[in-house]
Amino acid sequence: MLQTTQTVYIICLYGLFDPHRRTAVEMQGYREYLVACAREVALCPCDVTVILAGGKTSSLPISEAESVLDFFNDVLNTLSNRVCPVCNILLEDGSVNAPQNILFSLQRIKAVGLMPKQVVICSDAVRRFSIRVVAWRLLRGEHAYLWKVCGFKRADIHPNSTWRRQLFFALGYLLYPKKLRERLRIAGR
Repeated sequence: MLQTTQTVYIICLYGLFDPHRRTAVEMQGYREYLVACAREVALCPCDVTVILAGGKTSSLPISEAESVLDFFNDVLNTLSNRVCPVCNILLEDGSVNAPQNILFSLQRIKAVGLMPKQVVICSDAVRRFSIRVVAWRLLRGEHAYLWKVCGFKRADIHPNSTWRRQLFFALGYLLYPKKLRERLRIAGR
């Protein structure tokens, strides 16, 4: 049975939310990013489903989605006057990169029978353009929803977290769809 929901937020995650595996700068940036995403969700005046999108590899004890769930839920409850049933949180824990975050979340939307009026994809500001290209490629045809991408500042020192690198990814996805298909098939689970 299909359930109508106003908005589905896909929150793209970036590794484990774990101070033992991340530097202080990365943890602070991750916290600020998750708070900004929760703030965006809390501002939505309608029925909301959130998908925390981030997987688990064999070297990780839990998925990225599981690692942020408690923190994100606490922040969302602090920011929001909502009662729990209005904001449903789902986990997508099979992806290993941002394009997979989106694709697997779209598949999860379909699998649980949601019919959203809008899909909002949250990523960090540096990846916003490449995420927008991925969304443009994926949110057509079978997954045709009204959509937008929100990018939030996040302090990070990962080599992929540069504007130049993400611009190259975006241009590759835009001009060479095969590159995106390769990223969607990357093994790692």
